[in-house]
Amino acid sequence: MKNFRLFCSFLAVATLAIGMTASAQTRTKNVSTVNQGYTVEFGGAGYVPSDSLQVSDSIGYFIPVNHTNSVDPFIQFAWTKIGAGTATLGVNFYQSSDNITYLPVLKGAAQSAYTKSYTLSATTPATQISFLNDTARFEGRYMKIIFFTTSTASVKGKIDVLLKPSIH
Repeated sequence: MKNFRLFCSFLAVATLAIGMTASAQTRTKNVSTVNQGYTVEFGGAGYVPSDSLQVSDSIGYFIPVNHTNSVDPFIQFAWTKIGAGTATLGVNFYQSSDNITYLPVLKGAAQSAYTKSYTLSATTPATQISFLNDTARFEGRYMKIIFFTTSTASVKGKIDVLLKPSIH
């Protein structure tokens, strides 16, 4: 019985530690609902303070999307470099119908996960991501966009994002 209590205590502490580690890896932010055909700004665009990313850092944005037709999101982001070096910035896209289970947005004939990667050596204004041009299809009710830097990134940067779900 003593070993069982010790095991349960260890399991509780391990679960708590793992949960705290997982939540510290990706910061998350909820974005206001975007209606089909309208633009939403987040991450620092407009009058919102900029979100920053440094080495091995990530931030996820959860975005409810109201739409009745097929939607091809168009995203524009700007990277403001802070310090010297080159950043490798990745972007992953996920969708959900229930805001609980998120699956990757798929693209192309092979239906592979839709991801983007950028090497940013300077401040980069107006980098564009087009689901339509990349043959990616968003069908869910909720979108999750995760921006992340790799461990090889040696610079910090601020990110500003605009999203417009276009009608097609």
